[in-house]
Amino acid sequence: MKSITFYENKHEDNHLMLCGIYAGKAMKNLCLSVVDALYFLKRLIRRYPFVALFVVVFAAVIFSYVEIGKARAERDKLSHELYVMKQKTEQLENGKNR
Repeated sequence: MKSITFYENKHEDNHLMLCGIYAGKAMKNLCLSVVDALYFLKRLIRRYPFVALFVVVFAAVIFSYVEIGKARAERDKLSHELYVMKQKTEQLENGKNR
């Protein structure tokens, strides 16, 4: 059976330096994965240009429906508030005239 050996870490006392080293390695790997993803998308678009065009148009249509829905909801809310305010002013005017 092999005995367990312990090695002393050369950065043992400086924990901030270890944090910086591993944060740098994590950023490097993140950047490499983004580059790989972009390369994959570039190959995919070159191979299937009509599918890519369809996806872009479909996303644009969905996004526009969402934005139009938000605008309509805002318009309806303001229209309702205006209606309520008109009702209140009519009630106040009817109360003054009596």
